[in-house]
Amino acid sequence: MNAFHPAPSPEGRTAGPLARRDLVWLIVLGILSALIYAAAFPWRFPLLQLYDTPFIDLGKLTQHTRAGALNFALSILVLFVLYWIAYCRTGLSGKAGLSPLYVMGFAVLFFVILALTYPIGAGDVFDYMLGGRILAHYRVNPYTHSGADFLPDDPFAPYAPYFRHPSYYGPLWTLIAAGANLLAGTGDLLANLWAFKAIALVFYLADVGLIYLIMRGWRPERALGAAFLFAWNPLVLFETAVNAHNDVVMMAFVLLAVYLFQRRRYHGMMAAVVASALIKVGSAFLVPVFFLAALWALPSWRRRGSFLLSGGAVAASIGVLLYLPFWEGSQILTVGRRFGMFTSSFPTLLMLVLRWRLPQESAKAIASSLATAVFAAFYVWQLLKLRGNLESLLRTSYVLTLFFLLFICLWFQPWYIIWVMALAALLSEDAVRQSVLFTYGGHWAYVVYHFVWFWYVPIMNWGGTLGVHTTAVVTIFIWPLAYGVYRLVRRRRAGP
Repeated sequence: MNAFHPAPSPEGRTAGPLARRDLVWLIVLGILSALIYAAAFPWRFPLLQLYDTPFIDLGKLTQHTRAGALNFALSILVLFVLYWIAYCRTGLSGKAGLSPLYVMGFAVLFFVILALTYPIGAGDVFDYMLGGRILAHYRVNPYTHSGADFLPDDPFAPYAPYFRHPSYYGPLWTLIAAGANLLAGTGDLLANLWAFKAIALVFYLADVGLIYLIMRGWRPERALGAAFLFAWNPLVLFETAVNAHNDVVMMAFVLLAVYLFQRRRYHGMMAAVVASALIKVGSAFLVPVFFLAALWALPSWRRRGSFLLSGGAVAASIGVLLYLPFWEGSQILTVGRRFGMFTSSFPTLLMLVLRWRLPQESAKAIASSLATAVFAAFYVWQLLKLRGNLESLLRTSYVLTLFFLLFICLWFQPWYIIWVMALAALLSEDAVRQSVLFTYGGHWAYVVYHFVWFWYVPIMNWGGTLGVHTTAVVTIFIWPLAYGVYRLVRRRRAGP
């Protein structure tokens, strides 16, 4: 085929005019999205003006007004509409003729615009900075020391929400945070904010690149669309560029593990998936999934037995290597201290109802144990269905992650939905639609906790805050659950 004469499309039109039309749509929608991002976030919440004011957020900065809530909710809604139109109208939901440079150019533009915004959604980035400073500057263990140990002189502790607690994150993240603190200057607040936003950008791009590479080797006609779904997603951008959450770092290692599994590099895969759990424990339940998928992918029981030992040794070695510099006994496993924390989840609602009749600790123990038992049963069921191929690995990882976030996670936060979106982008249109709806629903957490709670205090505080948590759970989870019900009804009507 002559390179100067594009091949005919199935509709009989040339790919050239279709590609030009798609590009026009992409540019128009990208410009509109960029303008909305700029007006809704850095224009209203400029980082350079607000960075040295401790403990401020979306609600406080807008004084919890209805106008502030409407501006946020409407901006997010319009951004999601533009995002979905771009996906459907530009051919990205099928075989697109667009260059990845256009898609990624706008994605980086959105990120840079949003990076100019103060982290209005959560102060976790200040906890990252403090943990890195404790190791890099004070040269002590951030799993046995907290920011409170260095008050009143420490410049970061007054900004960190959990300054009284040791680090909850994995040792690989602690090392990254310490490195960022050294590079940015151990006492420079603004430089450290830029440094952690830069880390978020690097790993956000790594996530997008890995999604693209995985799909290029599996379903190349969907590679650009899959990358777009993650790169342009408003929740992914908001939580990563504005709030600088480290979930994109964790997912970069999960996606790297998928990429290595695809290429049958199973020992590297084990190192990557274990590394993800040593960034943040949220991906720990995926480690056995990858391990078992690799076992099934091997052609003989002899090789499976060999990998059982060598793959297990790789996983254990990575864990020991990264924890060893911090080891001072089991007390450094601080993540376990969060198992008693509840918010924005179905287990939270159960715990609050049980608290009417039981002491708080008993109610928490019952809710936590029941959630663990349900997840354990579902987990075993999914492992029994797992096979040694890429689609089965992705499907099992996605279903487990979605189920965990919808029904099991005790302490749910909207940025956790990044985990689901990174996996859904690689899967079917049903998984994509359900996850996009979930990411949209995640923003309602901010509307409820930063605004609605302050408008209707007696109702929201009814039942020991059962009112506000019920409102949050309904507004966040109704979207993916409704789509799940729709899928079940559709499947039953279609018959066997």
